[in-house]
Amino acid sequence: MAAELAEAASVAKAYCSDAFYHNAGTAIQLHGGVGFTWEYDVHLFFKRAKSSQLFLGNGSQHRENIATLLLGNCNAIKF
Repeated sequence: MAAELAEAASVAKAYCSDAFYHNAGTAIQLHGGVGFTWEYDVHLFFKRAKSSQLFLGNGSQHRENIATLLLGNCNAIKF
């Protein structure tokens, strides 16, 4: 049961991390040069998205965690 919860948490974290960073970057592009000014809070969301990836892990790190949970340690297999 604990492994299933860890897997579900990693799936959610991977999806949310990628979605947050993508949407924040898209908002910057949408607003153009004004997205990085102090008049709008768009730059704050972009900074939060990037810092969340660094602090909590990005999508690829969580997908690697999911693969490890599902496949176990496969060091014996060499490609």
